[in-house]
Amino acid sequence: MKKDRAYFPHDYHARTDEKIIPLFQKMGWEGYGIYWGIVEKIYESGGELKPDYDCIAFDMRISCDRIKIVIENFDLFYFSDSGGIRNKRVDNEILQREKISEAGKIGAKSRWEKCERNAEAMRPHPNRNARIGEDKIREDNISGGIVKGGGTATPRAAVFVLPDWIPGELWTAYEEQRRKQRRALTNSARQFNLRSLDKLRTAGEDVQAIMERTIERGWQGFFSLYGDNSKPLAPKKPKPINKFMEDFAKVKKECAEEKAGKTEAELRAELDKFNVMKNGSLKYAQK
Repeated sequence: MKKDRAYFPHDYHARTDEKIIPLFQKMGWEGYGIYWGIVEKIYESGGELKPDYDCIAFDMRISCDRIKIVIENFDLFYFSDSGGIRNKRVDNEILQREKISEAGKIGAKSRWEKCERNAEAMRPHPNRNARIGEDKIREDNISGGIVKGGGTATPRAAVFVLPDWIPGELWTAYEEQRRKQRRALTNSARQFNLRSLDKLRTAGEDVQAIMERTIERGWQGFFSLYGDNSKPLAPKKPKPINKFMEDFAKVKKECAEEKAGKTEAELRAELDKFNVMKNGSLKYAQK
């Protein structure tokens, strides 16, 4: 038995066992201690102890006769075919340990094989990123390939074919730009951008000029060279509210110029007007 731990279960009611009681009756606590000492040595020896009573007695600092009485007279131990001293309780415990150990090995092997299968499934194909002809554009972690002019590839899904009316060098530069922006194109995005370019081409616009402008300005899509659709509109930022400050300065100036000629009631009316303007401006600013 492999010595993988330095302890074993000790039943708290072991002293009431039917084989231990006669030991108590004849030898008392001394015999009980000798019994557990021998059990410990059997565990240390891997399940079987050599029948060398003198050596056992010397190790336990007790007389050889006492050792012999405990081993041979109370049916607590037995001798194997090879003559070694064994104990049925120790045998059962060792057998249970071996079953648990074997089950753990089987479980670990199953988990390892599962990890190997997952790793094999995730491992990239050796030819996935190979160039196919001069116009093959390297794909980046996508399921399909890109082929210029209808070339052949070996993708996992449908192959993306770049039409002949698209300048290959510009499209390569556009793909590279998107990768640097961490917005690498998927096959769906490629199809969408191709449809946008095709609509502009059908409308009579210059595809090469559109692509050059997109690359130059770092845009993610293609837009018309003319009209309001030349670039997606950025959200308008709200302009700072200056009307309240202008009205406040105006009322303050008027109050300073006309204070001498106005009554208290007129001044209060001016103040009420100012408060109404103030509250209205704040409400507008909160929208």
